[in-house]
Amino acid sequence: MSASSSTSLLHHLTKWRRFWRGRGYATSSGIAKHGIPLDPPTKSRASGERAPDGHRSPHFRKGRRAQALGEGGAQACGGIERQEASSEVADLNVPVPSALRKTSVPEDGVHLGAQEGDVFVGRQRELAELEAGLGDALAGRGRVFLIGGEAGIGKTRLVDELASRARDRGARVLWGRCWEAGGAPAYWPWVQALRSYVRDQDPETLLVQLGSGAPDIAQVLPELRDQFPEVRVSASSDPEGARFRLFDSTVAFLRIAAGVQPLVLVLDDLQAADAPSLLLLRFVASEIDDTHLLLVGLYRDDGPENPHLTSTVAEVARHMATRQTSLAGLERPDVAALIQATVDVQVPPAVIEAVQGQTEGNPLYVNEVIRLLVAEGRLEDTDEATLARAEIPARIREVIGRRLGLLSERCRHVLSLASVLGREFQLDALARASGLPTDELLQIVDEAVAARVVTEMPAASGRMSFSHGLVRDVVFEGLTTAERMRIHRDVGEMLESLYADDPEPHLAELAHHFCEAAPLGEADKAIGYASGAAERAAALLAYEEGVRLFGLALQILERKRPTDAEDRCRLLLALGDCQAREGDLEGAKETFLRAAEVAEKRSMSEQLAAAALGYGGRFVWARAGSDRRLVPLLERALRSQPTGDSRVRARLMSRLAGALRDERSPDELHRLSHEAVEIARRTGDPATLSYALAGSFAATWWPDNAEERLGIATEILQLAIEAGDAERILEGRDWRMVTFHELGDIAAVDREIHASSLLVDELRQPAQRWLVLTSRVMRALFDGRFDEAERLIPEAMRNGDRAQRWDAILSFGIQSYMLRREQGRLDEMEPIITRSLAEYPTRPVLRCVLAHLYRELRRAGDARRVFDQLAADGFGGLKRDNDWLFEMSLLAEVADHLGDADRAGTLLELLRPYAGHHATSGGEVSTGSMARCVGILAAALRGWDEAEALFDLALDRNGAMGSRPWVAYTQYDYARMLFGRDAPGDREHAENLLAEAAATGEQLGMRALGQKIGAMLGTEGTRLGAVTMQDGSAKEPVRRGNVFRREGEYWSITFEDETFRLKDSKGLHYLAELLANPGREFLALDLMTAGRATRSGANARALRSETGYTLRGDPGGSGELLDTRAKEAYRGRLQELESEIDEAEERADHERAARALDERDLLARELAVAIGIGGRDRRAPSDAERARVNVTKAIKTALARIREQEPALWHHLANTIRTGTFCSYVPDPRVPTTWHV
Repeated sequence: MSASSSTSLLHHLTKWRRFWRGRGYATSSGIAKHGIPLDPPTKSRASGERAPDGHRSPHFRKGRRAQALGEGGAQACGGIERQEASSEVADLNVPVPSALRKTSVPEDGVHLGAQEGDVFVGRQRELAELEAGLGDALAGRGRVFLIGGEAGIGKTRLVDELASRARDRGARVLWGRCWEAGGAPAYWPWVQALRSYVRDQDPETLLVQLGSGAPDIAQVLPELRDQFPEVRVSASSDPEGARFRLFDSTVAFLRIAAGVQPLVLVLDDLQAADAPSLLLLRFVASEIDDTHLLLVGLYRDDGPENPHLTSTVAEVARHMATRQTSLAGLERPDVAALIQATVDVQVPPAVIEAVQGQTEGNPLYVNEVIRLLVAEGRLEDTDEATLARAEIPARIREVIGRRLGLLSERCRHVLSLASVLGREFQLDALARASGLPTDELLQIVDEAVAARVVTEMPAASGRMSFSHGLVRDVVFEGLTTAERMRIHRDVGEMLESLYADDPEPHLAELAHHFCEAAPLGEADKAIGYASGAAERAAALLAYEEGVRLFGLALQILERKRPTDAEDRCRLLLALGDCQAREGDLEGAKETFLRAAEVAEKRSMSEQLAAAALGYGGRFVWARAGSDRRLVPLLERALRSQPTGDSRVRARLMSRLAGALRDERSPDELHRLSHEAVEIARRTGDPATLSYALAGSFAATWWPDNAEERLGIATEILQLAIEAGDAERILEGRDWRMVTFHELGDIAAVDREIHASSLLVDELRQPAQRWLVLTSRVMRALFDGRFDEAERLIPEAMRNGDRAQRWDAILSFGIQSYMLRREQGRLDEMEPIITRSLAEYPTRPVLRCVLAHLYRELRRAGDARRVFDQLAADGFGGLKRDNDWLFEMSLLAEVADHLGDADRAGTLLELLRPYAGHHATSGGEVSTGSMARCVGILAAALRGWDEAEALFDLALDRNGAMGSRPWVAYTQYDYARMLFGRDAPGDREHAENLLAEAAATGEQLGMRALGQKIGAMLGTEGTRLGAVTMQDGSAKEPVRRGNVFRREGEYWSITFEDETFRLKDSKGLHYLAELLANPGREFLALDLMTAGRATRSGANARALRSETGYTLRGDPGGSGELLDTRAKEAYRGRLQELESEIDEAEERADHERAARALDERDLLARELAVAIGIGGRDRRAPSDAERARVNVTKAIKTALARIREQEPALWHHLANTIRTGTFCSYVPDPRVPTTWHV
């Protein structure tokens, strides 16, 4: 260094030393009261360039640290919220022991030989996988990597290498690191990563990239609100919806940013992540497939289990875009390279072997051992035998502890203070904590740097970091409990002073320190800051963090102030609210019950009401169901309220009306909900009135007051529009849509759905999106757009699962049932419906669906059992609520099917007044005009004229609503009635109705209806002519008849309107061959051959097609199994196959090779059967007899199985199937029976 440089440096050191002493910082009185600029963590990897001073002299470094101390004293350095990340771990050029080179060793893995170029040791396979993932991301196929491993195994070093290569290929690398020392805000690793990107963008570009999600992202990046004052965060009453919007906006932002420049986003130390950060990781990982984003998560898997991390890793690993790996130790050659790159001396192989064996190749462990040997002066021993016998500590913590033990006592003391500040810390903060003079602190820091215990972070003046998290842990664990608490208290007090003007962003820090110091008498501050931090976390949609902090505050309160009922109740209510928003509804209920118990004991009526409403949940309309605690709790809270009008009273009454929907009479519910609305009107509060109106709509949702409910829904919509409440607007429109459907105004229904869809696109909340998707499914089913319904139902379920799972599962089941009914796939639905019954025991609609399912599957006994339960007390157990007409429409068909005249009469009397209504189940499904169902019941009781008038009405109503499926069903039921009455002209009218229904069913893909029509035509001995459609065109109907068709491992069989399935068997193959060829005689041996060929698959069919030969047998028992020509054809084909297999294998066409191998094996088996020892032909002296016995037995077994499922079909086949040496199917010519095989 030049003389001038030395003079300049001395001037700076003297200047800053005077500055500190002049302000009282150079004292030894512990932590001064001027505040500590605690900057917690980031992973310093934002850029790939070295710090500009990376190779400057150690004296310059020391001067730079001294300068940083002065800067730290001269300005208020921010805490966690103001922390600035440096970009890379620095090369530390300071005086070191002679054996050690001037190297830089990051916290995971080895960053070697700075003067000779960086050395990356091992990990070639893992790096290749990461680079392949990077290539996919660059090509627009986003990828996720989860990399686990023990501390020091090299996770971060591996990704450092990836980051360097990513930058070389044009990607940008963003880092976020979780803060293990406590006190970081929610979403901290994401905040760091996003913040580093946001700060480098020009405002105009950034605003475009943020798009409509700017208000959502501004919740966690508040600087966006400062930069863009026009961005306003909107409140939401739907916590899950608000968080979904935040997550969705984050994904959209990353997608756009990565589209401009590919991104590599690294989240380090996920074992310390807060639950909200892990939830966001899950969400981003699920949406990454078509982005230019590579997401890498690093975590330690050798410490205490983090259940949130465990579940996150398991869920993310299921995605196709995810690759999960766990790093193991380095192999011996890599360990040798690592050691030799670290030291100047040649290390003997025996020492390398010993280090490898003890450390198992953990890079950090290897480095610590070598540094310990150097520090103790043992590595310079030239005696190889002595070196090999050198004791190597058994655990890495022991190695670190021994290395720390070699430091001076004052250095260990300063490091202990630093460990409380965190993995990373500011020098000025450490100066204030220690009270040491500047020059003395610098000397101590230099000692720690020289020992590679701490490192200086470039591009962040005066910012230091422990060389590894384990080093910090070992130092921190060396403090006694009392020492830790005292330091936390002093730090907390200084933070109070530092953040006095704006404490809110730092509440989590303050809470952390004062909660740790609570046993020293800081309970009040701990409770205050913890609850404040919890409220802030909840405002940031980090509900899990809010639950943790409220729980911490409550724990301290109950320990320090157990008699403080008011604060305890306040914290319990806040905790319960956070649990509910988190999605832990059962936990929230238990917490609200605890709050209610405290409130009741102390006669705190306001808190009791809050506990009761909290226990009741967000939805005013939710039934109590099987919960026996909700109604009594609401009633006690209502009795505790002062007399007179109040918002609380109106809300309690509304919620009680919703809870009682299954238990009280309509008159009582109407009175209760109406009174709640009137009280709410008198309070003059629009929000309370909207809540009460919603409760009134739900509580009075009956089949005969649609016009009244339409008025309620319209008022809710108007209030919401005036208040600008988008969520309430959607609620009002949804209820209007449902009511318009009940009234048959389909045009109005479509207008409401369209308006709601536009608003949902702006809100981007899953609950509201689920509502709209469910409505669209209902319309698609109603119109007969079944392909669209097939696509929308799972999409609706995905959105509902994120927001209103309880209702979404129920809607999914009912809508799927109606779709599968039309597709003829109801056998798939039984497990879903029966499982739903167990999950929703208070919803009778599912029992009605189950009875109808058994009716459709022709399981009369099961249908009767469920139907009898529902019919008890004249069907009095079925409440006349929003599901009642839909339930009745299903039960009308069941009663008709079972031939239960008494119950049909009861249903007819109940439903006759509703013949002009339309059957719906909320906003989920509709079965069209109730006149059809009432007509079915009238026809079942032979009330022909009434039935005819009802079917005419149903045709008119369903046609006016444009519901082609329900017009077709009405035509089918109408035709059944006409065939039953059989008056002059009825059969011709019925045939015309069936023809049009069949044509509609064919156009829409209504397979089940087509089967019913085919079966009816077979029973009635009727054929359909061409039908004139509504557009005037003529269409020939599909001749469906009966069905005997194989579908995979099962046979689908339909006969006379009854469908069932049987598992595959030989006898069913023989029956199918006979039914496909009525009147034709088959030799039993030919049936066997045909059956075997059918079961052999495509290869056997291809063989017959190409050669024209199959196995043959002489029924008299004298023929050869294969003639000469056939054997030659077989052998020729085998030669061709061998060549084909060789060619396919050469071209790596594995599928083609597999097909050829299968065919070759089949031919070889056939030849083995036909040719005996020495190549002599086998003869078949008894083939015909054996075939007769086996075929007859197989057919009889199949008929026995059919009899169990459908006696009518068994009776038909038993009288028309002939077996023996010759077999045939001979139906009665007077009753033509068509089979589709």
